[in-house]
Order: sequence, then C-alpha cells, then structure tokens
Amino acid sequence: CRKSAGRAWTGGLAAWRLGKKADALGLFAQVWDSPAASEWTRAGAAFWAYRSAKATGKTIEADQWLYRAAEAPYSYYGLLARRTLQWDISLDWELPSLTARDLISLKRYPGVTRALALTQIGLKPRAEAELRAALPRLPAELYLPMLTLAERGGSPGLAMSLAGSVLRGRGERYDAGLYPVPHWTPRQGFAVNPALLYAIARHESHFTVAAKNPSGAQGLLQIMPETASAMARKGGTPDDAQELSDPTVNMTLGQRLASTLLRHDLVKGNLLRFTVGYSAGIGQLDKMLKGGETSKGAFAAAQRDPLLFVESIPFAESRNFSKRLLANYWIYQKRLGQPTDSLTALAGGKIPTYRPGQYAPVDMAAR
Repeated sequence: CRKSAGRAWTGGLAAWRLGKKADALGLFAQVWDSPAASEWTRAGAAFWAYRSAKATGKTIEADQWLYRAAEAPYSYYGLLARRTLQWDISLDWELPSLTARDLISLKRYPGVTRALALTQIGLKPRAEAELRAALPRLPAELYLPMLTLAERGGSPGLAMSLAGSVLRGRGERYDAGLYPVPHWTPRQGFAVNPALLYAIARHESHFTVAAKNPSGAQGLLQIMPETASAMARKGGTPDDAQELSDPTVNMTLGQRLASTLLRHDLVKGNLLRFTVGYSAGIGQLDKMLKGGETSKGAFAAAQRDPLLFVESIPFAESRNFSKRLLANYWIYQKRLGQPTDSLTALAGGKIPTYRPGQYAPVDMAAR
C-alpha cells in the first residue's frame, strides 16, 4: 500500500544517512516493487537503489537500477538517471495538426469564435476564458485541434490542461502542450532565465493567471501579497501589488523576487537553496541552514551531498517543489535550446548553480 511504500522510502533514506547502504538498497527496492508507488516515486527509489548498490560495490546491479530510473524520463530522478547514463532527453515539440476543416468545426462553438476575435485584439486572458467555457461542449475528437489553437493562441494554461487530458485519456503525449511557452514577458524583458520563470509558473499555477492559494499566494508565479508589495516598492511601482492577476505584472514582480533570491547571501546562485527560499521563504531557509550547522547529524551531512540535501529539506511542500521545479526547469531549457549545466552538475553530485545571462524575447518559433 501507499503507506508502506512511504515508510520504506523514509527508512531507505534514514539507512543511507547512517551509512547502512545495504539496508538502504533493500528498502528502496521495496518502494520500487510497490504497486501503490507512482512512476515519479519509483524512479526516485530506483535512483537511490542505484546509489546504494554502487556504494556497496554492486556495479552490475547499480546499472540495472539506473536503467529503471531512466524509464521515467520526465521526472526529476529520471532526468538525473538519463544524464548519468549520458542519454539524451527525447522531447517532441510538434503540435497536433490544425486544419481548415478543424477550424470550421471549432468555430461552430460560439465561445471559440469569440476567443479568436479577442485574441486578435490582444485580450488573450479573456480569450482563454471563452475557450475554457466552450470546452465542456466540445466533442473529444476536437481536443487535439483545440490544444494547438490554445498553445498557438497564447492560452498556455488551457493547452497544458488539454495535453494532460489527452495523455491520460488516449496515451498520446504532446510535450509542446504539457510544457507550453506563454506569450507574457516581464516589463523591460527577461532579466532572469525565462526557463526558470516558466518552470515556476507551470508548477505553481499551471499557467492560470487568476490562480489563488488558500495561503494567500496569487497569480502565475503564486506570489504572496506582502512579498508582492515589497517587490513593487523595490521597482518603484507600488500599485503593482494590487494587480497580481495581471500576468505581465505577476511575471515582473516574480522575476524581481527570483532575482533577489538568487543574489541573496544565503543562496548565491545555488538552485537547491533557491527552491527552498522561493517556496518557504528566505527566513525558513535561514533557520533550516542554521539548524543543520548546529545539529549532530542528518542535515549537516546532507549539505555535503546535494542529492541528499533535497531529500532532507524538512518541509514536505518545499521538497516536492524543489524536485518538480528542477525537472520543469531542465525541460524548459531543452525547449528553449539552452544547455542544462545544472542537470549535469547535480547528476555528478555537485551543487547545481544558476548561470545568469542575456535573455532576448523568446523566439516565437520555439512555440
């Protein structure tokens, strides 16, 4: 069951920390064998079983586990396994065809016609709302052309939702829909890698511009109101804090927050620390690091092992965020034609670091 798989996972990590690598191997193997474990969890178990087998000198078994982890190529551990094996990440950015006949069929639904008109005058959030309203009446055979219309027309949230439905319902994968490139840009352009901002938006809001969290976080990049106020004042635009549902404003403030965190003395470009700072706040990151420095065990040691560091983050939500964000980031880097140096670093047991650069507007051909 799911609980027993969870106990085996926790036990495997505990055994690893205690230096009992053979015990860890057995426990991670239990997670892999559990029918209740998700593909994502099984990939993690296989990767840690690989590390455990390698540490105990079982090189052939280690390779077998690494191959198993690589079978989940879109997951955090699957991506790490494939980079360790020096296998390419196979991604297909082609969209389903959208024929003139498809467009005629779609236009039979009034919401689609209104959405096309709104898109032409630049009101893309309203256009997406019209497309979403039309979706329940749409027959399944029009989902694929609707996916392409949504992605090309600047409705990334809808494209992602449709691509997920097609994947679950028909087993067909459209990476361009699952990892859409939005048309929004921060004011004055990108100062932070757009792949990182897209990765955050994909995880935090699924590109839903009006997303709200019970915690109070709002918009594409799920920014807390008090943080938004601080970032707005920093940019000299205090009124922006009241416009978090505006995607341009949200990306502007989110980029400023990301840039501030990446330069912070506790982070200094360390992507693992950045993920904690973004999800839990810089204060929690500070407490976590100070606790690790003074403790007698696990976390202090984890800071010497970046892969263990992620699994030792004491907040479950931040642990999940770290892995999801990095997987998204690496895939978006591939989509934008960027090198994935941080993936290579982490797969090699090194700290993944953010490398600043000059970022031109995203080439629409990449979409």
